[in-house]
Amino acid sequence: MQSESEAIRDAVLRMVIGMTREWDVSPDDLRPETSLFTDLMFSSVDVIHLLGLVEMEYQKKFPYDQLVVDEQGKYRDLTIGDITRFVQDHIDYEDAGPAPVR
Repeated sequence: MQSESEAIRDAVLRMVIGMTREWDVSPDDLRPETSLFTDLMFSSVDVIHLLGLVEMEYQKKFPYDQLVVDEQGKYRDLTIGDITRFVQDHIDYEDAGPAPVR
C-alpha cells in the first residue's frame, strides 16, 4: 500500500505531466529536483495553475505565500519536490479565512 507522502508525490507528478503533455518533456525526466521555472520553463501563470490543481485535488486552500516567496520577497524557483514537501507538511492546514476588517 502506498504511503501518504508517496501518494502526494504521485499526484503532483501526475499534474505536472498533464500540464507538460504537449511540450517536449518526457515524463521520465521529471524528478523531485526538476525546477518548474528553469527546467520546465513554467511561467508564473503555469505555477498558479499547478497550485490551483493541487488545491482542487485536496479540496483545500494551502498557505502558498509561504512556499512561493522567499525571505527577501523574491519568487522561488520551485521544484516538484518543493511542492510535494509543502503539501505533505500542510495537508492538515486549516484556512482561517481573511482577517477581519477593523
